[in-house]
Amino acid sequence: MRKIFAAALIVVATFGAALAQSQSVNDAPNMGIAPKFMNGPGRADVRVFDGSGNPISHAKVKLESKRTDGYFCETDWGLTNDHGIIVMPTLHMGHVTLRVRADGFKSQDIELDNSTMGEPIHVNMVHK
Repeated sequence: MRKIFAAALIVVATFGAALAQSQSVNDAPNMGIAPKFMNGPGRADVRVFDGSGNPISHAKVKLESKRTDGYFCETDWGLTNDHGIIVMPTLHMGHVTLRVRADGFKSQDIELDNSTMGEPIHVNMVHK
């Protein structure tokens, strides 16, 4: 009985590993959280691509928030992973600017609508 259980466990583990390797950037789970109210906490799931739709790894991404109560909040610069994805730290969201930099591409500063942060934010970079 133990041998059957061990064999089944190996099959399940192998199938799970194969499934995980076959996931694309579009299959990656959404980690963005839209703030429920102005100046409320939220989190951006940012995905950076080149003009051909290929992910850009090691792109620098930063969020800046000018809150309506006079405070300014910002994240440190973070780097996208090999799939072009970065999940930014939670930030109090007022009027938010997303800043993206990548070697060989034009820099982008994008004003975000807070309600869109519940879905991944796709940024298409343009070569210099």
